[in-house]
Amino acid sequence: MDAKIFKSIVCNDTEMIKEIEDSEVWTRLSNESEFPLIDNHVLNIFCQSVSNLLSYKVSEAATQRYLVRIHLIRMLQEWSHVTVPLPSLHIFTDGCKMLKFVEKVSKKYLTDDFLGTDAPGETLICLARAFFCLGMRNPCFLPQLDFILERITHLEPSEEINLLLDSIMKNKEQLLLKPATMDRIYILKRVTLIEKPLIENFESICSKINTVNRENMCVTLQNATSIREVLDRMIDSPQVFRIASNVLKEMLVTLNYSSIVIDFIQSILELMIVQCDKCKKSVLDLYPRDLQSCIILLRIDPRYHSENSKKYTLELLEHVHTGNKDDALILLSHFPAWLEIFSTYLSDITGR
Repeated sequence: MDAKIFKSIVCNDTEMIKEIEDSEVWTRLSNESEFPLIDNHVLNIFCQSVSNLLSYKVSEAATQRYLVRIHLIRMLQEWSHVTVPLPSLHIFTDGCKMLKFVEKVSKKYLTDDFLGTDAPGETLICLARAFFCLGMRNPCFLPQLDFILERITHLEPSEEINLLLDSIMKNKEQLLLKPATMDRIYILKRVTLIEKPLIENFESICSKINTVNRENMCVTLQNATSIREVLDRMIDSPQVFRIASNVLKEMLVTLNYSSIVIDFIQSILELMIVQCDKCKKSVLDLYPRDLQSCIILLRIDPRYHSENSKKYTLELLEHVHTGNKDDALILLSHFPAWLEIFSTYLSDITGR
């Protein structure tokens, strides 16, 4: 017998515990390596405690209350049992009625309270898979899928989440997810959905460097499905645009400001402008607000600036560079006509 069980039985008998709780023998029970104890007095008390507990009587009124509760529990158990053949339960065998039933239950119970911030990842993934299958059959379940996916994108990445999001992205045209949810998926899977398409298409262009020039580079990229998907997301999301711009900036710096990288970035931006014009959007809105005034000036070719306006533009760019060097490099990668001019300007002011 375990010492803990022994102590629990004796402790439940308030009369018996008083006799030995202060004794040395009782203190030694805490050391389980010395258990069982060979002590007649303790064994007698243990036997008496067991006897008292077994003979404990409940009042007649309490017994009746317990019997009523047990009877009610048994009745509920009987009512909940399926006592008829399944074909008779039309609500669960009729496809349309079953979908309606699930829709009502999910709308009522699939709430923020039910899926709290501490909801297990396994539960969210299982629910997402279920509503993904239902959503493919009936669009009424897509809001619930969107709601669950928004929660999943805030979890730590895992293999199961990656597999689920891959399935979602393969069927994104049918699922019609909210832009915010799509942004979260792209940010979570930035390597696969943003970096990889850009780098792979750049490598493809580099392999044809003898036949590809600035004019036909746009055509080549426009025909690339993976680039079109990235562009579609970039023009809708400043966050995705920022990630893609950072990837392109890193390519430019890594390859020592190579002209082919500059041409590649300009081709991407040209396609973006065309896409924005079709959708009646402005590329300017994709940049942070605090940079937009500087971008308006950078859009003007340096040759058409007056000396004062050119100086003011360079001062603005210097201010951006001082605050965040990456932001300045991204702007220069987008407006390469200023690259050499700004480099000279920085050298002059640092040499003073």
